[in-house]
Amino acid sequence: MRRIGFIAFPNFQVLSLSTLSVFECANMLAPEPLYDLLILSETGGPIRTSSGLTLETERFDEKEFDTLIVPGTLVDEPTFSPGLLAYVRNAPQKARRVASICTGALVLAEAGLLHDRRVSDRADSGPDDPRPRNQEQRFLRCRDP
Repeated sequence: MRRIGFIAFPNFQVLSLSTLSVFECANMLAPEPLYDLLILSETGGPIRTSSGLTLETERFDEKEFDTLIVPGTLVDEPTFSPGLLAYVRNAPQKARRVASICTGALVLAEAGLLHDRRVSDRADSGPDDPRPRNQEQRFLRCRDP
């Protein structure tokens, strides 16, 4: 069974957990479960999302994962705890794959995982979006400051 971890932090966007449904449905359709799904956080216990929903989480530990996923946030200028960043920084040693959803890429970048990689946080949001329209220009090249 493959273990999938979602890395929660205060005020993450609960919509990011919609991807959990893909694994849930795969488990339902398979003769036996394929995925062990966990929601993780630095402290374990309840974590409040940006919508005010509170989710129960498991504390970061040394478990290994097939995939660790960092959700996005709607906070304009988010700050991330040193413990969260340390866990994400070490995630490649615990997981075969580390991914993010939308602005979760900010966590990956701040943890140093995106150095010299092409990333995109999302497609444009509409006609008033100030970001470039050209698909190639939407990608950012992350480099150390």
